[in-house]
Amino acid sequence: MFKKTSILTIILLVIVVLELVVIVSFKVNSTSNLDVTAQETKYVYPYGYAVLWLGNVICVIPPNTVAQIDGKNYTTFNVTLMLLGTKGFALSVDGHTQGVKLFSKGVKPFFVVFGPTTLSVENVSYGGFNGDAFVGVNPGQLQHVLYGDGVLALLNVTSTGVWEFVTSQKPFGSPPKEVNVPVSDYGNLTPISAKSFEINGSDGGVTVDGNLIVIVQPGTLQKFPNETLSVYNLSLVYYSPYDVPLPPIYNQYPEVVFAYAVNGIITPDEKSTKPYITLILAPSSQHGYMWDYYIINGKLQYKEDPAVLVGQKDDLSVIINLTFKRPVPWVYSIPSV
Repeated sequence: MFKKTSILTIILLVIVVLELVVIVSFKVNSTSNLDVTAQETKYVYPYGYAVLWLGNVICVIPPNTVAQIDGKNYTTFNVTLMLLGTKGFALSVDGHTQGVKLFSKGVKPFFVVFGPTTLSVENVSYGGFNGDAFVGVNPGQLQHVLYGDGVLALLNVTSTGVWEFVTSQKPFGSPPKEVNVPVSDYGNLTPISAKSFEINGSDGGVTVDGNLIVIVQPGTLQKFPNETLSVYNLSLVYYSPYDVPLPPIYNQYPEVVFAYAVNGIITPDEKSTKPYITLILAPSSQHGYMWDYYIINGKLQYKEDPAVLVGQKDDLSVIINLTFKRPVPWVYSIPSV
């Protein structure tokens, strides 16, 4: 069975690391230099994507992202995520951390950071980069961050740059409020657990349940046939993998079966105005598939979801979907051991 403790383990490790930093009320962990302690580079090809994961930072470059350098657009480029110890992170394209604009028609590039609500980030300026460190770093602008339980989301990243962590004794924000909402069955699927959150669609938020992270983008409304809601309850619903048949691919077995419910209802007749940004953490040794699993012609059927992005760090993988809009069940399958 899929273990719901992996993300909690990561969060605890990150918090321990962050406790090594002296925390005062609203303090930038600043020095004149920011040393690069690790970096990862991936090649983005036309219509391709990149998922980079170092330490407590995940960077996602969605498909069809265009990089503009010196006024010229590129659909192929190298993207690099740099970890600056416990002090921050940086993003570069073809060696440029300044002056590169990033364009995407759908979801924009974004970062997910594992950390507490007393952590935020500033986009800082610097005097130069010597290959090992950013020198002459100056405090910058505090960024708008969405918070979940142990997770931060920095959305709509439109350029390369350097981000420095900011810590405070008081929280910069708070996760969405948890609420109790009864969730309906779907076909023959009965929920075995559900975690519900009150969402203000104008503000968005990050919902977390075990290894499942769902980012609700600001401006996400819920459209029902007869009404559109800006404030609603979003439930992360789990079903037993034993209640669904085997996927139509050899040696694949259901591992996670989940759905979103809006105000307790799971129906393809409702959809959000923006997609839910969905991340699942899983063991990296498992080559899995993501499936839609919903009622077609009166029968629950599988439909493979091709729009899945995959990243990897050590013994963990992150599976990402940027297109989910309708609250129907999904199945994540893995091969048998």
